[in-house]
Amino acid sequence: MSLVRPPSFRELAERMGEAEAVRYLLRIGYGTMKVVAESGLPYHRVILYRERVKSLKSMEFSRLASFYERLSGVRSRKAKEALISRFLSSRVLPVDVMVNLLTAKPFKNLGVGPGTIRDSLALASRWSPERVEALYREYGEYGEVAYLILRGSSSPLTVKEVYLSLKLLPRLAREDRVKVLSSLLSTASRIEGKYIVRLALGDLKLGFKENTLLIAASKAFNVDRQLLENASAIKGLAEACRLASIGEYMLRLVELKPGVPFKPMLAHLYREDKVKFPVRVELKYDGSRLQIHKIGGKVKLYTRRLVEKSDVLPEVVEIARGFNADSCIVDCEVIAVDDKGNPLPFQYLLERTLPRKYESERAEKVRVTVKAFDIVYHEGRSLLSTPLQERIPILMSVVPKEFLAEGETCTTPGEVEKYFKDAVSRGYEGIMVKALDSIYEPGRRTYTWLKLKPLRDTIDAVVVKAYYGTGLRAGYYSSLLLAVRDPKARKLYTIGRVSNISEDLMDRLKKRFDQLIVRRDRDGIVLKPEVVVEVTYMEIQRSPEYSSGYALRVPKIVRVRNDKTVGEIDTLDKIRELYMSQSAVKS
Repeated sequence: MSLVRPPSFRELAERMGEAEAVRYLLRIGYGTMKVVAESGLPYHRVILYRERVKSLKSMEFSRLASFYERLSGVRSRKAKEALISRFLSSRVLPVDVMVNLLTAKPFKNLGVGPGTIRDSLALASRWSPERVEALYREYGEYGEVAYLILRGSSSPLTVKEVYLSLKLLPRLAREDRVKVLSSLLSTASRIEGKYIVRLALGDLKLGFKENTLLIAASKAFNVDRQLLENASAIKGLAEACRLASIGEYMLRLVELKPGVPFKPMLAHLYREDKVKFPVRVELKYDGSRLQIHKIGGKVKLYTRRLVEKSDVLPEVVEIARGFNADSCIVDCEVIAVDDKGNPLPFQYLLERTLPRKYESERAEKVRVTVKAFDIVYHEGRSLLSTPLQERIPILMSVVPKEFLAEGETCTTPGEVEKYFKDAVSRGYEGIMVKALDSIYEPGRRTYTWLKLKPLRDTIDAVVVKAYYGTGLRAGYYSSLLLAVRDPKARKLYTIGRVSNISEDLMDRLKKRFDQLIVRRDRDGIVLKPEVVVEVTYMEIQRSPEYSSGYALRVPKIVRVRNDKTVGEIDTLDKIRELYMSQSAVKS
């Protein structure tokens, strides 16, 4: 009796297709790694077939990587617009996928950090993790490390298999994420590996902002840019571009509706020449922006970043259920309050808004309420094009008085100044100044809304560490750790990190930092305390993150104090005094 030879994987694939052949082997008891060995397929491809992906046919990823490389190498904004517009016009992929591949937005929360990338590169290149990390410290960016150490492969990758493999990562354990990434990197060429790493980290370093993409898309699809911006604020950029690719009429059909978050309207800093009287002035609360969406008995809460917080803030949901409307969308600030209902500083609010789930202990410790200042949807009707002076009466008819932002109408600069001084004396952040004829423009920062805040004191601090940059700042330092002194203990105590430093200033500082390096670590360089800077800030907060016990909120460098030494910087005692003198803390 002769034995029957089982069919090879190649024979199975010819008979039933590659994807079905993999699933057949898995069904008859083969483990994933045995299928990889039997088929000769990369690990990530076997995993995708296991997840019921039928076909991976698509544009070759090498073409996309080449486009990335060309786009990142162009400095002119106009040239970037032209390249992106041409890319979108080609429609070589679904338009929403093309936009996602330009922004990397879907890949920003994959659960992939530098450690996962390091280990994946080590496995793919057969380098030790320590050696990979040493190269990262030298170059400051893992995409460049991938380009340097990968050996390259002749096996072509498709855009679809890279895209789907990355989207699969959040569902996998860390060990399996490393296997999938290392499989992709082992199959990739050096230039492909560079951009697979950057996609996995959600940062392509292509050097353009969202507005550039909006302009390019409006040209590619021959649609009105303002319509595209409005649709993007409501639907998201990828979906708005997909609709634009069908036709401008699709953008005109986009409307607000409860349950669909949108990017909020934003304000510019106060400029007297931009004020058009009469105006509405309102207290500026030290809280977080929140959208309240109500339809019937259902209530949804969304942050400025469009993250849902309905489960985290149940007391706000109960407040919204008491609104005098069956359906509405209300724009407001959520703030922390004490037992008497007085506003508390922003740091108290973080106790409630940072956690992803409701915690009863935190809720008992920190009470919250809302202060509503606008309404953009009411009983089935969008109010986006309705002037503010007409929206305010509707808001007041819907929201109980205790939950309304305090405000009034001013007709002269003197009245605005008086209201501002009164707000600051009561411990508020400042005021908002809004044109009465202003419409609500989602996602836009406009001069019809202005914010006026008091000028804060400044402190002199010393730089003790410079952190490596990522994204557009890769290869540079992106933020600086500051410290003040305790003359009695003769020690330095950290007080916060300052970022948003101009390239010109950072270039000048880098030359000095290179001469002051004490040691390097994975985050940056530790420095001799010699560079003194004057910084302004919004507020001083209590914080266990820094050794002083305090943190500067939104610090900004005013100037470098070349005339001062570390022995002349401000003291920890001054920080305590400034903290205690803040009106919000006093109240």
